[in-house]
Amino acid sequence: YPDAHEVFLAGDFNDWTPRALRMTRVGDSWVFNVHLSTGKHIYKFIVDGRWIKDPGNPLWEENEYNTDNSVLWMEEK
Repeated sequence: YPDAHEVFLAGDFNDWTPRALRMTRVGDSWVFNVHLSTGKHIYKFIVDGRWIKDPGNPLWEENEYNTDNSVLWMEEK
């Protein structure tokens, strides 16, 4: 989303708080570093107020709203 004005990250790791984790534009990409515990995490991006799945992540699952969440598995190091 290179034309987006603001992008936030929300998921089970921040209690789905929509405006807590503001991402930073780096070129045409949006980034935010976050340390996650081992295991499964579900998340979405909020792009200019619109909740979306991660277009770069093929892993997802349905949620109770039928809008889907992206899934990320963190392995132990």
